[in-house]
Amino acid sequence: MTPSAPTIRLGGEDHTPAPPSSFALREDVARHWIGSGKSAAKSSRTFGLALGLCVPDLAKRAKVDYRALDCDGDAFGEAVYNHLREAGVTRAEIATAATGCYYLCLVTLSPRKEEVKAAEDFTGPREAPPT
Repeated sequence: MTPSAPTIRLGGEDHTPAPPSSFALREDVARHWIGSGKSAAKSSRTFGLALGLCVPDLAKRAKVDYRALDCDGDAFGEAVYNHLREAGVTRAEIATAATGCYYLCLVTLSPRKEEVKAAEDFTGPREAPPT
């Protein structure tokens, strides 16, 4: 189940982010986000990674391909971030939009309550173990 994504606005353009279809790519975003800590340089690259993977058109415009970079999140994120800044997008706009992308990746890594219930019925009584 993919959560609905709000439209994000970057540099006067609207984009509808979507979490990457690959679990590995979503985990890359989450891992990078958690690892960026309080480093401004690392967070810039993390913002670019999240935006580039959730809004692939931004990566195309930055002329960068994540897999061609051997999934190097820093190099990919830096290219997307620099492209956006060079286009006049503020760091605040980027951070806000990237936070939404991170959320999309994070919530799609774990099954939702409805998915768990559909896969396994935990509401019925438990059978007694054989004696």
